[in-house]
Amino acid sequence: MTHDIEGRLADIDREIGPVLERLGLEPAVTYEKDDIRVGFVPKEGNTCFSPITVVFDFVGLPEWYEATWVHAYIEKDTFSRRALGETGWVSWKFLHTYHYKTGQSDVETLKWLRELVATEGVVPDGARTPNCIENPYVADLYRLLSTRFFDDVQIDQDLSAPGEVVESLSFVDDLGREGRFSMRPGDVHVTLFVDGEVFQTFEQDDLPKVRLVLRDLRNTPLSSQSVTP
Repeated sequence: MTHDIEGRLADIDREIGPVLERLGLEPAVTYEKDDIRVGFVPKEGNTCFSPITVVFDFVGLPEWYEATWVHAYIEKDTFSRRALGETGWVSWKFLHTYHYKTGQSDVETLKWLRELVATEGVVPDGARTPNCIENPYVADLYRLLSTRFFDDVQIDQDLSAPGEVVESLSFVDDLGREGRFSMRPGDVHVTLFVDGEVFQTFEQDDLPKVRLVLRDLRNTPLSSQSVTP
């Protein structure tokens, strides 16, 4: 792709640069088939990103065409911040992406974009941020376990393997058995281990199944059982 966006990057640096500097962000350019995306990512030493992305759409335009604000639109990702009880851990769950067309003049567009980036602030980049959960399903499961089944649910996050995040929830049931869920972002399934042995395996996002599994656990003798999904 030969489309040029240097002029628009200069606009961003001039008009939005001070806001990005205050938030600890810098532009990051991604070239895709029909567009060029400019996101705002953490500078070195920072762990938060902007939920705002500028997209320059080149569909139907010649390859030599220079990016303009007329052909741009803005994406805004929305998240829900969830505190996990009194543990000190938080989870930011992605909700929705909104798209806004830039139909104003360049001056008005840049003013609006500057205000939008400043107003929306930053979102923690998962496990790169201390005490932040990477996998939103871990937070969903924690809330279910802590509100419906167990008084003390422990959270653990293992970052020892390069590029891998393993997050675990552990508890002790009324019979003194130790239960543990270990989850990786992107995995489909999660397994409940009881006293170190497989009890049941199910899909990470299947909370109704979790309720049934924990009811099964209550009715299972002290020796654990292995059930395949």
